[in-house]
Amino acid sequence: MKRVLAILIICFLCVSAFSIFTPHVKALDNVIFQDDFENYAVGTFPSSGGWQLVYNGAGDQYQVITSDHSASGSQSLQMEGQYSWSAVVAKDFASSSNLIGFEAYLMGTPGSWPSVGFGNETIQPWGRLYGAVGVDTIDGFIVAGSQNLQPCTANTWYKIREVMDRNAGTFDVWIDDQLKGTNIQEANNPWEIQSLRFDVGWHNVLNYYDDVKVFSASQAGAPVGGFSFSTQMHSSTATTAQYLALVGMLAASLTVIRRKKARKTK
Repeated sequence: MKRVLAILIICFLCVSAFSIFTPHVKALDNVIFQDDFENYAVGTFPSSGGWQLVYNGAGDQYQVITSDHSASGSQSLQMEGQYSWSAVVAKDFASSSNLIGFEAYLMGTPGSWPSVGFGNETIQPWGRLYGAVGVDTIDGFIVAGSQNLQPCTANTWYKIREVMDRNAGTFDVWIDDQLKGTNIQEANNPWEIQSLRFDVGWHNVLNYYDDVKVFSASQAGAPVGGFSFSTQMHSSTATTAQYLALVGMLAASLTVIRRKKARKTK
């Protein structure tokens, strides 16, 4: 009976230790804005959502909400450029956070190069891009800065996530939740950032954007389902003295069982 009781005590202590040391879930993103393009009429530009048509590429009629393709739901934002004139769409935001980031789904058709990045439309003559990530279906790579992050194919949705460290002037990139680029240098000053920006270059082909989010981050990282797992101890759950006491009790219980086993074998 005593042996059974000792085993139960050890089990209880193990469960208690697990509850203290178990990883906890910590949200990283403080969402500034997000848009899935579902709340606009097909064939219209989403100006009611704060989006601006900075440059109209192949024409206003091509920079519109469409139901032809979507990463989720039934709609996305369609864009098309033309030779010597890009299509650029932006949405302004403000954040004083050092760590800011975005997520967006991009799909390029054959012969296209859609990109997403931060921007500042007030810097003339053409505005400025920061941390741009492009889906280059011409050469078949997703590109950030001068780095080819991974191969890509046309007519495929890719989830692009970026976290920019404004103080360091660097950014990290995840593609479909896999880290693909770290500490990529940004040549311009990230504290100038005023918008999220979609760019489509001089290609008369359609490109699509969906499920967009801009956020400030409490720490760098790619969350799993919007969260990050941390193995830090819960300071609010237990103090250092409590940890030491728990370890001591567990060790004492194991010692008692060993002594009883030793007596029985004599």
